[in-house]
Amino acid sequence: PAIPDGFKITGSLTFTSEVKSLPRDLDVGHTLSIQNNPNITKLPDNLKVGGLCLSGCSNLSQIPPISKYIGSLIIDRTNITELPDTLSIEGNFKASPYLEKLPTHIKCRGNFALEKCRYIREIPEDILLGKSLDIKNCPNFSKLPDNLVVPGDLMITGCPKFKKFPKNLSVGFYVYG
Repeated sequence: PAIPDGFKITGSLTFTSEVKSLPRDLDVGHTLSIQNNPNITKLPDNLKVGGLCLSGCSNLSQIPPISKYIGSLIIDRTNITELPDTLSIEGNFKASPYLEKLPTHIKCRGNFALEKCRYIREIPEDILLGKSLDIKNCPNFSKLPDNLVVPGDLMITGCPKFKKFPKNLSVGFYVYG
């Protein structure tokens, strides 16, 4: 069924492959989840969400300017290449393999994960982490910033260009690598 413009829901909203397009004005109080939907090529310009989960949206290449504060941000199996330059994530973050760079100023209170991100070479210097940092199978990843604080676990696996840990690295629990 078609969703009218100006649609608002205080809870979460999940779309599957059956939805062909989204309304121009969409307001989702909690998480907007769009899964395995090649029909979606663009998100509404006036998108308001508490959290955003995009998975398997192979024809989606950008997200509109979203609030710099967001619950969780999961972009997996999309063609999204960039994010807003400043981003504060209250929950978890997982990046798309096509993401070319991370925001310059990023704060993530949850877990921060990069998996199969072929273009990401380093974590920005101005990153504030709340839990774990997990970097897996990123072939060009080579650098963590000096003075990085990881309150949880630090996991770096399958990153052949990563050769050394930075100066003054602080990890709360375990280091895997």
